Amino acid sequence: MSIKRNDYSLIAIYPFVLAFCVLSSSCASLIPVKVTINSVEPAKIHIGESPDASIVGVSGGRRNLQDVLVEELINQSRSKGFYTIKNRLGEGIRFDVQDDQPILTGKEIELGENEILISGLIVETDMYNEEKEVKKTVKKDGKNVTVKVNVTFTIGEAVVAFSVISMDRIYMMEREFDGKYEVEKSKAPSRNEMYELAVKNAVSNFLKDVTPSNIRAQVKIDKSDKGQESIIGVIKKGNIEEARKMLVEYVVNFPNSASGYYNLAVLTDATGNYEEALLHYNKAISLGGENYYVQSKSECMKRLANKNVLQGS
Repeated sequence: MSIKRNDYSLIAIYPFVLAFCVLSSSCASLIPVKVTINSVEPAKIHIGESPDASIVGVSGGRRNLQDVLVEELINQSRSKGFYTIKNRLGEGIRFDVQDDQPILTGKEIELGENEILISGLIVETDMYNEEKEVKKTVKKDGKNVTVKVNVTFTIGEAVVAFSVISMDRIYMMEREFDGKYEVEKSKAPSRNEMYELAVKNAVSNFLKDVTPSNIRAQVKIDKSDKGQESIIGVIKKGNIEEARKMLVEYVVNFPNSASGYYNLAVLTDATGNYEEALLHYNKAISLGGENYYVQSKSECMKRLANKNVLQGS
């Protein structure tokens, strides 16, 4: 059978195609495998670890501002995704402080475990005008030009004092949070609306300071040990718990495997059991593991410290 010219072309490029495939396989083996670890970072002001909270008191200001305060606490906390705040104003729950201890009064008080109670006091509201220098774009000789002009702004302010307690702890008592809303005077809504917008911002500032943040971190898996290929495959499929069980058995059979202990540490870290994870990180490092083992351990230590802050320990 005769070989056509095009066939010779294919034969000529075949070695390059083969080399590319081999190289691609090698590159694929170098792609790092990472495990996502979800954790919680404490807020600026710690008010307990429980996401369950209830509004039990609101006072000061006009009734419409009190309604805005309650509504914003519920809605903004929901959007931030940590606290679930309920309205329990109608249940007659009251709290006070005596000898630095919270005193709760009310009929048949039923609280969830570690549930926190919130009360808000609208201390004051104010509205005033202020002239500011701002940059504006204007037309001059047919061109857009940026100039500085003086503009009068209307500013609404509100000060809200929040108190937060649990059954056995005082987190804050009448701590004040400022809220401000400003707009050009020509566009300003009514005085009442300005106050409502200022109260909303005061609530936002309160929640910003007390709401923990959800943190996602990606930690590298060590896949240098060919003996763990099947385990790495399970990790890639996202079955962390199954892979962790396999690694527990693996380090029993291979007690000197630094990568085995390290990968076990990472997967244990991902379950939130930071204390146990640190034991495995330490073992891996003692067996002479990679440099990034130390960094992964350091990040785990931060997660444990954050957990202890949230739990008040």
